[in-house]
Amino acid sequence: MTYKNLDKGHYKSFAHSAESLWLTTRYQSLSIQLAYWAGKNRLTPNFLTAVSGLLVVLAMVVLLVFGFGSWLVAGAVFILLSSGYLLYCADGQLARASDQCSKYG
Repeated sequence: MTYKNLDKGHYKSFAHSAESLWLTTRYQSLSIQLAYWAGKNRLTPNFLTAVSGLLVVLAMVVLLVFGFGSWLVAGAVFILLSSGYLLYCADGQLARASDQCSKYG
């Protein structure tokens, strides 16, 4: 695995152009920082994808076990799904920055 220039500007150049203000101001800036941190710590894009998937599965389990009746459950599910999406965004940036892209993504 080779990691090219590990400055944050390098990772920012691999981010997709955002189409909405929410994505631009929240997820994209956070995912760039997360991709930078993951690259610096030699984490792979596949690891980020796996953790993202586990967070989504955990959110489903929380809903199945505790149901829809509580604000606490809704908040936990929102945090889990948001974190999973953040990792999903970061894994692509990390893959492009570290030349680990495949034809499947």
